[in-house]
Amino acid sequence: MSHGSTRSNPPNVDDPTLHLFDKVESLKDEAKNILETTTWPGKSAAVAQEFLKVIKNTPDLRNISEPAAPSSPDLDNDGQQVIKVLEDVQGRLAGASSKYGAGKEGVSGSIKEAISWGSTRSSKILQSCREDAENAWKPLYRRLKIDLGP
Repeated sequence: MSHGSTRSNPPNVDDPTLHLFDKVESLKDEAKNILETTTWPGKSAAVAQEFLKVIKNTPDLRNISEPAAPSSPDLDNDGQQVIKVLEDVQGRLAGASSKYGAGKEGVSGSIKEAISWGSTRSSKILQSCREDAENAWKPLYRRLKIDLGP
């Protein structure tokens, strides 16, 4: 089933799967907001843009009008794992944004050293967050039969 199909009955607003999807998308939105509103130092800006692109290219689960997989314990477990990881990612992004974002000079004496050090550290954090998020949501999208592409 494609995620663009229509449903003959209106969605059940008490459906736990819909609440799970809302939470996943809310956390993706929070991550996008941090990535978009932070001025990342040096080369980490490119890493942040790539992570942002990955998030934007994942299908929005709120737009699935007919679940490709019925609500099940496996779907719930996959969704809860995604939520757990995305909550952790959001926290790490917020911390990195606060520590390495615009106006932060780090602990080095010179601005040049601080930017280089902050760029390297924030790039590693951003890359780790991206990998964790991708690894967490792939099983959920696979269970929903949604192709994430290459």
